[in-house]
Order: sequence, then C-alpha cells, then structure tokens
Amino acid sequence: MEPTNMTHSEIETLSELGAIAVIGMSGEFSGCRNIDELWSLVQSGQSAGRYTAPQTATEMGMASSKTQDEHYVPWSMPMEDVDQFDARAFEMNDVQAETMDPQCRRFLQACWLGIEQAGYNPMKLRALNAGIIACSNPNGYLGETVATHLEANHHAKALQVLTGNSNDFLATWAAYKLNLTGPALTVQTACSSSLVAIANACLQLQTYQADMMIAGGAALSFPQDLGYVRQPGSILSHNGQCSPFSLDASGTLNGHTVATVVLKRVEDAVADGDHIWAVIRGAGINNDGRAKMDFMAPGVEGQSAVMQKALQLAALSADQIQYIETHGTGTQLGDEIEIRALSDVYGGNRATQYLGAVKSNIGHANAGAGIAGFIKTVLSLYHGKIVPNAGNTTPNPALKLDTSHFVLPSELVDWPACDCRRAAVSSLGFGGTNAHVIVEQAPTRDHVVRSIPTSPATCVLTLSGTSEASLQRQLRDWQAWLKKQAPTGPELHTVAQALQNHRHHFEHRLAVVGDTWQALEQAISDGAIKRGAKRLVLAFTGQGAQWPEMGRTLYQQDPTFRAVTEQCDAVLESEWGIAPASAVWQGGAAFDLAFSHAGGAHYYQFCYQLAVAKSMMAQGIEFDTLIGHSLGEFSAAVLSGALTQEHAVWLVCQRGLAIDAHCHGDVGMMAVSLGREALLPLLPAEIDLAVVNSDQQCVVAGSEMALQAFEAELTARRHQAKRLKTTHAFHSRQMDAAKQTFRLACERVEFRPIQREWISALTGQTLTHVDADYWVNHLTETVRFDLVLEQLRAQDVALIECGGRSVLSALVQAVLSQRSVTTAFSPHEENALLAQAKALAFCCDRLNFDGQRAPQAPIPVSGLDTPRYWSDHASHRVVWCGDPVDKAASAARVDEDDDELTLWLKALWQAELGHGVSIYQDSDFYELGGNSLAAIQICDQIEKQLGLSFPISRFLNQRTFGQFMRTLLALAEEQPEEMESIQ
Repeated sequence: MEPTNMTHSEIETLSELGAIAVIGMSGEFSGCRNIDELWSLVQSGQSAGRYTAPQTATEMGMASSKTQDEHYVPWSMPMEDVDQFDARAFEMNDVQAETMDPQCRRFLQACWLGIEQAGYNPMKLRALNAGIIACSNPNGYLGETVATHLEANHHAKALQVLTGNSNDFLATWAAYKLNLTGPALTVQTACSSSLVAIANACLQLQTYQADMMIAGGAALSFPQDLGYVRQPGSILSHNGQCSPFSLDASGTLNGHTVATVVLKRVEDAVADGDHIWAVIRGAGINNDGRAKMDFMAPGVEGQSAVMQKALQLAALSADQIQYIETHGTGTQLGDEIEIRALSDVYGGNRATQYLGAVKSNIGHANAGAGIAGFIKTVLSLYHGKIVPNAGNTTPNPALKLDTSHFVLPSELVDWPACDCRRAAVSSLGFGGTNAHVIVEQAPTRDHVVRSIPTSPATCVLTLSGTSEASLQRQLRDWQAWLKKQAPTGPELHTVAQALQNHRHHFEHRLAVVGDTWQALEQAISDGAIKRGAKRLVLAFTGQGAQWPEMGRTLYQQDPTFRAVTEQCDAVLESEWGIAPASAVWQGGAAFDLAFSHAGGAHYYQFCYQLAVAKSMMAQGIEFDTLIGHSLGEFSAAVLSGALTQEHAVWLVCQRGLAIDAHCHGDVGMMAVSLGREALLPLLPAEIDLAVVNSDQQCVVAGSEMALQAFEAELTARRHQAKRLKTTHAFHSRQMDAAKQTFRLACERVEFRPIQREWISALTGQTLTHVDADYWVNHLTETVRFDLVLEQLRAQDVALIECGGRSVLSALVQAVLSQRSVTTAFSPHEENALLAQAKALAFCCDRLNFDGQRAPQAPIPVSGLDTPRYWSDHASHRVVWCGDPVDKAASAARVDEDDDELTLWLKALWQAELGHGVSIYQDSDFYELGGNSLAAIQICDQIEKQLGLSFPISRFLNQRTFGQFMRTLLALAEEQPEEMESIQ
C-alpha cells in the first residue's frame, strides 16, 4: 500500500505540531545483522532464539551445576559478530579499539550507517548542527581492568580504559568521532532508555537546539550464546520464548540491539528532499512516582498518563491509532498492568487495534528495547503491513482480550484501510520512567518528472572501504541491490550522485561504470572496475587520432564541451580558411575535408582535446601531472597556465598555416618497431628520427622516395614498418621552411609562468617555463616520449587521455603495466568518456564533489570492515568465526637502519597505538590514533626506564615520530648525566 499524497497545507499542519521526520535508520538485533533482516524476521513471525545443548554450554565454560539444573533453559538470543569493529573508519588504533566497550564500538558503527542511510556524509555533519542522544546497558567488558591499572598507579591508562567503557561517554564518543556540535547526551532509564532517547531527541529539534538528531541505544550483554537458569516466578521465560499477552506467557529472555534513528523537523526534511520513513507526531515521557506496588513494578496510572500525553501532543484521538507496539515483556504482572493501561486510553475504540511486541522475535534488549520496537513499527507503517507476533498468540483469558477490540496478530496482514496509517510505541523502564510515541506514515510529495537524456548517459558507482575485504563486500551488496531494485536511468543518476556527494570516501577505492543497471551489474560480475594510483596524469594525444564524427556526441550533450568549442571558434579569423569546430562537430563541415590540411587538423585536434579536458575539470577532476605528445603539448600549455586559451588557439592555427604555406613536397612518416638505439645505426642520412615513443617504437620522416627505400631495407632485415597517413613530415628538417614564420607568431604571444607540473616531450624534464624558442624547436626536433615514460616509470600513476583515440594510453600501459593503471576511450563511445574519467579520478582521490543535495532513496550503506577486537581481560569470551589473523604479516615494519634507541621508542609507541601500526619518521602520533592519555603513558615510561624527564607539554607539541626523536635527543643534551643510559 502506498502512502496517501499529502498537500502542502497538511505538511504545514505537521510542522505546526512540531512533527519530526525519521530520515534514517540503522541497527543490528538478535539474529539480525541489519534492519532488512529484522523486517524479514518479524514478517515471518519467527523468533531469533538459538538452542544450545547443556553439554555444549558446559564445553563453552558454563558451570555444570547450572547446565544440569532442572530449571536450565537452553535458549539464547545472541547477536552476531559483536567482537568485530572497523577501527580505521573511526581513526582509532588497535589498543583503543580493543579496550573500548563493544557497545560503544558497535554504536559508533550504527551511527555511521544510520547517517549514511539518511543520505548524509558521516564526516561532514558539523555544518548541519547535528546532535545525539544515546543509551546503553551496564558495561561488563573491562571494568576489572580499570581497577587493575589504578592499583598499579597507571592512572592515565585507567582513565583511557574508563572513558571507553563508561556509559557517560557513549554519546560524547559519537559526537567526537562524527564532529557533532549539537547536544550530546546520554540517558539511562533502564528498559525505556532508547525510546526516551528518541523522545528527547524530538524535543531538541522542536526547541531548535539542533537541526538533526541521532538517537539510539546499545544493548549487549555477555555471555550471549548460553542458556540460563530460570528462577520460578522471575521475569525469565520457562521455554526460551517471549509470548506477550498469550496463554503460555511466562516471561522474556535477554535479547540484544544496537540501533540508531536519524531525525529532522518534518518541514526541513521535506525542503531538503530527504527520504522520510515515518513521522513522529507526539512523544510523551513520565514516571510512575509511587503509584505502584514497588520500585521495580510497573504502574497503570503512569502508563495511562503518558499515553494520553503523547496523543494530546499529536493532536489525535485514540481511535485514530490502528496499531500499538507494546512493551510486552510476557510476564503475568507486566502483561496485566499494560493491558489495563491500554484499555484506559484506547479501550473506547470500536475498530480493531493490533498489539505487537518485538520482544517475541528478538527477546528483551533492555536499554535497546524501545528503539527495536520503534524501528519495527516504522517499517510496518512504511510497508503497510501488520506483522505477526512470534510464539503462541492465543490470548491469555485473564486479560479478556476477546471482549475488546485488541487483537494479537498471528499472521502477516495488510494494514487496515484508513485515511492515514498511524501507530503508537510504548516502552517502560524499571524505576518507572515510561515513554509513549505516536508515529504515522510518511507524507508523499508531488511526483517530479525528470528529463531523460536523449541518448544513454553513463553512471559511475563510486565505492570505498577501509580494506580490500570491505570493498569487495560492498560490490556484492551492490550487485544484489541492482538486481532487486532494477533502477531506471534517472534513478541510477540520483543514486550515483548520492554515492559521490553524500558518502565518506576511504583509502581503498574502486568505481563501476555503466549506462543501465544491467550494465553495471555485469561490469561488477566481469571485474570491469576502475582502480586508482597515487598520481593522476592527463595526457594529450598528437596528430592523427581523429575519427569520423569525433566530438559530435560531446558537443550535443556536454555544456562545457560546447562552450569551450564556441570560445575557441570565436578566435578564428575568416582569412585563415578554417571552418569553426562547432560546424565540424555538428556535421555542417565535411570531417575528412576539415582534417585534410595542417591548419584545420591542428585546430580541430587542439580544440577537441582542450574541450574534453575542461569538461573533465568541470566535473571536478583534478590532475597531478600534464603530458602531451607533439601537438598535444599546446593543450598542456593552456592547463599549466603557460598560455591563455585565446593565445593557444591563435598559435596552434599559425603553426598549421605556416606549415601549409611553406612545407611542400612528396614527404611522409613511417612507424618502425625498433627502439632509438637500435634504429639510429640503420637510419639513412636523408631520413630524420621524428618520434621516439618507447624502446620498441619510433617514427621516422622524410621524402617518399627515401622512405620507400628504407622500408624495403627494414623488411629485408625482418623489422616491422608501417606508413602513417599524415599531411606532412612533422618533427623533421621538412619543417625548417616554416620556422621563421612561426617564430614571428610565437614572439607576438605572452608566455606566463607554469603553475602545474608539465613533463616536456622534448626533454623529458619537468618544465618551469616556455618561450618562443621552445615552440620553434618543438616544430622540428624529435618528440622524446620515451623520456616522459622514464619519468612516469618511477611513479605509481593512472592516466587519462584526451585526443580521440587511446594512443598514449597504450604506450604507457605497455611500458608501465606493472606499476600503473590507464584508462582508454574507444571511438564512438564518447557518451562514456567523462564517466570513465570520473571513475578513475575518484579512485586516485582526485575528484572534487559538488555536494549538491539530491532526493534520497534507500541504497546500500558502506561495507564496514570486520577485524576482531577482543581483550584478554574481557570477562567473557566470544567465539571468533572469521579467518585467523597472521600476526607476523600484520606486525609493524622495522627499518634495517634503525638504531637501538629508535627501535625501543617505536616499541613504546606501538604499545600505545597497537603492534600492527607501522611507524616512520613522518608518522603522525594523533593520526595513528594517539591521544593525550597515551602520550602520558609514553612520557611515564621514558622517565621510568631511561630516567629522563620528558614533560608532557613537549610531547603534545610534537606530532611526528621524527619530531619526537629530535626533541628527546635535545632533552638528553639538556640532561647530560642521563645520556649514557640513552646510548
């Protein structure tokens, strides 16, 4: 069932009520790795319970006195992979990750993924005035470790462990790691904590303390996968199944949840084009006070009051609610009191109201129970389905549900027909703090018809991760998503824009290119993905790379290409006899005729290259290095800043016209499959070496007669030679006649300082300036592209070629195939050219993103990495299900030249940062995850083991290991009596 369209006035009404939009959700639950799996589980009406035989439990460490007890219940509700965490995503070192409460670690990840699902970059929230309210279960991970450190007088170490394991710091850790500047509060109201967090987050938004709020909770307890001994009459179930309000309800069992929701004021969410899952219309919080039997018992009066308050704030009556997600512990006392409270408020309704309880599926998640029920309810509203409760759904006769309109759903049903789907969520806590939230279906905005490109437009999916494994996991997720969603062309472009602009991009990157979802999925299957390098090179092809209709698609589709073409055309003068490039690209001038003389061939090749390059730059692509082959160096000169675009057009045309006017004769050029050193001894005196492309390919130039004779000689020697289709014998003595005319043209041009790295194809050196002499020599001297390749050979480079054909890409790939990656564009695929370039630039971290907000839709979140972090000091162990880690392979690199002191100091750093960290002279202590507490530990060890006073103030001013070493040695000179112990 689709939500009913809402008018602007109806959205204004929600705004006046202070309604809050749910724009993102993320979570993992007992038996469920994410909210999709939770939705599958609750739809099935199944429980996530896991059976553990008593013998197995004993083998896992549970006392046999418990497993053999007659009240032992062999069921549990574990959550998978609680020992795993992507520390690198949060810039944490191994020591910090291992000593942090798993609840805090997993909560950080839930925040990250929830923000991503909302369509925002988790590392760019500062400008959004975002805040967070969080909660967690009591910590049982490293509490004893804090006391151990305190007893050993390691107060700094104890404080570091404490801040990672205390509930007080849960929200502030998230605020620090995600740069949240709004309210950062931790709330603890026992079992109602996470729904109270959501209600409080709404209040922060309604009072404009923040413009975006993250709310959620982490509820993990250990051990997870063992059964329990039930005390008769306690809250724990006798059969390992929670069946609220049912005939055999006997209690609950421990469940687990780590989840977040992302919230905004509804009018802001609508204005920003956020995807809205549901809307919170009202939220109430209160406490029972003393109106109950004892401190831990629930109270009817308090529950009824908080329900009334929420309905009042939502401006709704009880009969407008079709579904209620109850607290639903499944205990005799709790069920009776909750039904009495529900009857007081909702009992006058004549229409059916369904009662659900997510505890029947995932157990009682304590501090995380409220948000688990909230997310389940939002999904039900969104999908228009009432899901069945798990376990026995035969009502408990004592509750008299058969005489009321309350129904326990036993199967999946469509949401009842109504003007607007609405639900309520209850959560009650030990100590009496109650929360009740009214939620309704998301408003649907008017459908916007988007223009579809006249020809297929290519999309780029930009993916990244903190490891290769996480990257590959994302590829699998995207394959599944593409097959399931089958997005249209416009939808693909929205998705691609969301990935580029609203995701944080990690070090390990790849990109997939395609014009349909089928093409993208196939590219993933075939491994046709782009990978990056440390430097990105932009290469401009020389002459002869054109093909019929080159430039036509780009001129029609890309506004920057068209604009640059028209700017270049504006420089042309009528007496030159060169038709405008726009006429050639549009077909108004014959293509072959336009390229038949040097003046036109020069101009069109230059114009095409420059327009392509500027189109790439307009897409946000940046380059480290420019290279050009022959004529291609004029485009390089423009982008390096040496020539203005207008001067370059004029100079290129003058070069071609001078050649046409002064260079005549029956001449040509020929490619030879020999290197320079092998070719020169064979080269006749009347033939010139025009181009050296590599150690296996050169080009020679001369008269036709001389070339024919030389070709015959090469054939006789079994060397390959191929005549080239050119208008003149370029880069040879045949160009001497044009030198004087061209020099006069060069002397009329102003050459500017070079602003970007440009490797010369004349010298193979990085240019600092060019002048008239450079360009005159450029006309006649040999092109030494082999020297350019030698420069690139020492670097890890990726290359994008502008010029129509992949001439230079092939040369680079042939020479540098082991150390570089290249991209090549085939003729007649211009529609994919810019997308391919963006893909490679992204992989090289050379792509700027425009940051424009686009309407969001749920797409796969980042595949965070899954390394294991579990302390030997933890009170409970968890089974590691992943591949064993090779400790030797992950050990830090040691330089052979390190002296004894350096090795000792590196070991000191590694003790605080983690032994998998590699430390070099320029390694930044804080970027490796260091902090002031770790610095105190290092200073303490230096004083204890070396007897050298190293003030913490000196350490905090030294970021790199090299700076630290120099400071240490300087202090040693200040304290000469300690010099001997250091040496």
